[in-house]
Amino acid sequence: MSNAPEHKRFVVDITNLPPLFPTHRHSAVFWENLGRTIATFGFLEEVLGKAIFAFSATTPYPESEVEAAFEKWLPTLERALIDPAWKMGDHCCTGKIAADDGLDIAFAFF
Repeated sequence: MSNAPEHKRFVVDITNLPPLFPTHRHSAVFWENLGRTIATFGFLEEVLGKAIFAFSATTPYPESEVEAAFEKWLPTLERALIDPAWKMGDHCCTGKIAADDGLDIAFAFF
């Protein structure tokens, strides 16, 4: 006997599904607005990432601190480009980026 999980398989009779399934329960206006909302959050993520990059990349440092600042900057840039907006907003609004990375900036996006 095998310890592999048993896969359940189903056959869907698409002729008995309602028209426009699975979006049939809401109006087209609902789905349009939902799509626009999701696209807006994607846009905000992109803009917030660019703002973090712009502020963190243009911070002046004394010549003796450039290497250390650059090493700290790379993880900040990665977080700005990879983290979802809610995480970036949390970092920005609580001042964690400024405190962790030596940046003297304040964000008021949220």
